[in-house]
Amino acid sequence: MTPSEPPRSPRRCRSLAGLVALVTALSLATVSGTTTATAATGSGDHRASARAVTRAQARQVARGALRTAQRAMSGQATRTDASMALLRLRLTLHALPPAGRRAAAAVLARPTDNPDLYGQAYTTRAKRACSRHICIHWVPTSRDAPPDRAWVDRQLRMLEHVWTYEVHDLGYHRPRSDGARGGGGSGKFDVYLAELYRRGLYGLTVAERPTPHHRHLYSSYLVIDNDFRRSQFHGPPMQV
Repeated sequence: MTPSEPPRSPRRCRSLAGLVALVTALSLATVSGTTTATAATGSGDHRASARAVTRAQARQVARGALRTAQRAMSGQATRTDASMALLRLRLTLHALPPAGRRAAAAVLARPTDNPDLYGQAYTTRAKRACSRHICIHWVPTSRDAPPDRAWVDRQLRMLEHVWTYEVHDLGYHRPRSDGARGGGGSGKFDVYLAELYRRGLYGLTVAERPTPHHRHLYSSYLVIDNDFRRSQFHGPPMQV
């Protein structure tokens, strides 16, 4: 897409505060995959049959979640909430066969993860800058590169401000620590800058791993557009 072409209606999130609010929501929500109640009475054959039906239904739901997430991440489903599509995939991928789980892992991978089956990973070595609670990851070259280091520092200050407002002022639970994920073992919340406009996205939150001792709470990471270029989003970067 060239700058002169009209935008493809990216899924809008009004500010970085909205994105981080979604991250904190992952710490609050108790969620589960698809469940189906089965009768506790009846013959063994009937119970076995009910379990088989439940497994088949769960696999069908998981395959649908995988297809939706793949389309959302490729920019083919611009009316789909990509963050929610990835969350549904995360919650149902256990029902997929091995090949499906590998495909799901590729969709859910960080930009620094490899192998990259969907062309979404960084193509050059990433750099990292951290504040008290946030680590921003970016690359100095390629289409994913931000305008300059000053832009990275500005985003880091804004994200730290949003953290303070969301967690300390509004009282949201802080995002769950991801431990050593993201490098450095700091457990700080990871944010990746990447070119998302071609996929029709402003940013997205990705639930990653259930936390120890609580399988319904997930650590997560955030991906936001690398520059919010005026020619793409048709507005100043801080107003899109």
